[in-house]
Amino acid sequence: MGFRPLADLALKLIHYYQTDLGGHSIARCPYAVSCSRYAVGQIERHGAIVGLAYFFDRFFYRENTAAIGLYGSALAPDGSLKLDDGAFWLDDR
Repeated sequence: MGFRPLADLALKLIHYYQTDLGGHSIARCPYAVSCSRYAVGQIERHGAIVGLAYFFDRFFYRENTAAIGLYGSALAPDGSLKLDDGAFWLDDR
């Protein structure tokens, strides 16, 4: 992938969150694919600036209660019901 300092920094920060911080907070991401995993996928595919823009768009869009009706639902491994935004992914996971 080459030298991508901003993307590498963003991915390291997300990895830190996933391994050291995320497990100590409540599970609040309503999507079947976690917000941090989505961010990693978009940064790897599009680079830091565009990838983070996709992440922020998704992150803040979920706060719109009218948007809930646009998603189907999926059963998460822990048995909780999550929003399935797989149709909106730009890559093939």
